[in-house]
Amino acid sequence: FIYCPFNENDNGAWYGNFSSDANRALFYADWKVVYDTIKAKDPNAYIAGPGYCNYNKDYIEDFLMYCKANDCIPNMMVWHELNTSSYKNYEKNYKSYRDVEISLDISPLQICISEYGGMEHNGVPGNMIQFMAMFEKTKVDACIAYWRLANNLCETSSDSTTPAAAWWIYNWYGQMKGNTYSLTKQNVKSDGFNGICAYNDVDKEINLIVGGEDGSGNLALNNVTSLGDFKNGEQVEVEVEFVDYLGLGGDCLSPIKMERYFAEIKDNNLILQIDKMSSTKAYNVKIYKGDDYTYTNNNLPTRYEAENATINGVSQTEKIATYQMSKNTLTYASSKHLIKNVWEKNKTITFSINIEKAGLQKIDICYGNGYKINGERVKASGYVSIDGEEQKIILDNTISKDTTTYTTIYANLSLGTHDISIYKGDGEGEEIALDFIDVQKVSSETFYQEARQIDDVKYFVVTNKAGYYKIIKSTSNGNTYISSQNIGKTRTQVVYLQKGINIIKTEDSPQTILVEGVSNLDINIADMNLNGNIEYVSNDYVDDGQITSCATGEDNYILWNINAKIEGVYALTFYYSSNEEIGAHAYNIQHVEQYANIEVNGDKSTYFFRSTFSKDNISTKTIYAYLSKGENKIKVYNDGDYVWKGNTPYMPHFEKLEYAKIVR
Repeated sequence: FIYCPFNENDNGAWYGNFSSDANRALFYADWKVVYDTIKAKDPNAYIAGPGYCNYNKDYIEDFLMYCKANDCIPNMMVWHELNTSSYKNYEKNYKSYRDVEISLDISPLQICISEYGGMEHNGVPGNMIQFMAMFEKTKVDACIAYWRLANNLCETSSDSTTPAAAWWIYNWYGQMKGNTYSLTKQNVKSDGFNGICAYNDVDKEINLIVGGEDGSGNLALNNVTSLGDFKNGEQVEVEVEFVDYLGLGGDCLSPIKMERYFAEIKDNNLILQIDKMSSTKAYNVKIYKGDDYTYTNNNLPTRYEAENATINGVSQTEKIATYQMSKNTLTYASSKHLIKNVWEKNKTITFSINIEKAGLQKIDICYGNGYKINGERVKASGYVSIDGEEQKIILDNTISKDTTTYTTIYANLSLGTHDISIYKGDGEGEEIALDFIDVQKVSSETFYQEARQIDDVKYFVVTNKAGYYKIIKSTSNGNTYISSQNIGKTRTQVVYLQKGINIIKTEDSPQTILVEGVSNLDINIADMNLNGNIEYVSNDYVDDGQITSCATGEDNYILWNINAKIEGVYALTFYYSSNEEIGAHAYNIQHVEQYANIEVNGDKSTYFFRSTFSKDNISTKTIYAYLSKGENKIKVYNDGDYVWKGNTPYMPHFEKLEYAKIVR
C-alpha cells in the first residue's frame, strides 16, 4: 500500500503561483505535517510524493533539499507525463531527476509516473505504446491518467467484459517474458515510432511491441546471435499482428493477423520490414525457431476518413480538428479530425470506396452521438445508402459527439467503386459526428475466432454477444472447462458464452481451440413478474417495446420464473440499461454502477451493472447459478445498502432474462 497524500499541488489551485518561494514553502510545511502524521499512525508507511503535474527540475530539487533537511524524504518519487511533449522530454526528465539525486546525495528512489497520457492519447494503441516503451526503458512504474468516462479502465475496455483496442497492448505486454533490450530510433519523429523488445530464453522467443508511425520501416535486431540460440544463416519464423483504434468505446474482439513468414539471420542481425504502418496502430511481433507455415493477410480493413469524404451541406468550418473540440478537451479522433453536426437536414457524408475483393463486406461506421431529448441521452436513427440502396441504422448514445464508438453493417458489393452515403433519420437536432469507416471483405456474418493462449492450460476468447458457440479442439484427450464448468473431453462441444472475455481451461496442452457462433439455437426467456413500485416503461429499442422502471427497497422486486428441464449450472444473462450519475466534474463523466441483489432460489448475491450511458442502450451481464430441475425463482431488487455521496444508486432497467445450460 502506497500513500500519495498530494496530487498536482503545483497546478495553482492549492498553493497559488508555484514559482513563488513563499507558496512552495507553504506546501513544504504541509508536506512535513502530513508525512509525520502518517508515520506516527503507520511507522512502516511507504509514502510517495510530491505528485507534481509536470516535471520541473528546480521544483523537484527544492522539494528534496527541504525533505533532506527535515527528515521527510518520500519513499517514491511521483510526477505526471501528460502531454505529447513527453515523447521527447520524458527521458531527459528521468536523467535530470537522477542527476538531482546524485547532487543531493540521496539514494535512488523508486519512481512512479502516477498519470500518463492525455485525452488525445489514451485509447489509441499507437500512442500508448510510445508511453509504455519510455517507461519500460527506464524501469519505472506508471499509471494511465483517468479522463472522460468513469468505469472504462482509462479507455481500455468497451464494457465490463469486452476489450477496446488499447487493452490488447497491455495484454501483449503482460505476456512478455525474459529480459528487455533497448530500442534506438532513426528517421522518425520524436512523437512517432517506439517499442519494447524482450527475449524469453526459456521458450527461445523474441517479442516486440511497436507502433506509433505512419509509413513503412525496418526493425533491425542487431547482434541477435549473441543471445546464443540463433545462428547466422538460420531461418526463423516471424509473426506479425496488430490492433487499430476503433473509437474510444469500440469493441476490439481480437488483433488482426497480418503476416507470418521466414526471415534469415545475416551478419549476426535480423532485418524485418513492416509496410503500410498507421500511427494509430500497435504491432505485436514474435520471432522464434519454427517451420509451421507462412501466411499473408491480403484482406486487411481499409479505412476511409470522414474529412476526405464528399461533404454535402456541411461547411469546411465544421471539419473540426482534435484540438478544437467542444469544451476545449483534447479528445482523440482518427487523423485528428471529426466531421460534426452531420445529422441535420440536407447534410450528407458520402464515401467513395474501392472494392478489390467482391462479396460480403463488413462496414464499421465510427461515430459519436450526444443526442438528448429533455436532458435524457437517447439513441439516434439514420440511414446508410450504398449505391442508392438505403438501410436504416440505429446509433447508441456515446455521451457526446466527441466520444466515439462504431456500429457495423454488411453489404454484398461487386468489384470496383461504390458510394456510401450517411445521413440523418427522423429526429431533430441530434448531435452526431463521424470519424471514419472501415471496410473489409468477410466470409459471413458468423462469429469465428481462434482462442488465444494465456499459459500451458488456459486460453481466452472474446465474443461479440452472449449466446451459444461451438468449441472445436484440435485434441480431445482431457477435459475442458468453461467458467470453471467441465464441458467434457469431446473434441467439439456447443456451449453458452458471455459477451466479451471467456476463459477456457483444458487438460490438453498445447492445442488449437476454435470458437464459432451458432445462430440457429433458441435460448430460453424467463417469465417476468413485477412487484411493488416497479412498472414497465416504453422503449422503442427493445424487442417488446418496454423495459422496467428503477426502484430501491426489497419490497420492489422483479421475479423471474425458470422451469429447468434438467438440473445443473446455468448461465443467466440479464439484458439491462443503466444511466445514473452522482456528482459533477468539469470533464470526467461521473457514472456510477447501479446494483441489484439477485436471489436464486433464496441464495442472495450482489452484482454491479456498468453504465450503458443511456436507458436506450441495452447491454448484458451474465452470471452463473445452479438450478434445480423444475421450478426456480430468480428475485431481483435493490436493498439500498450501498450509499455513494448520500445517494443510493438505483437498480438498472431490465428488458429480459435469458437462461441457458452452459453445455448444450
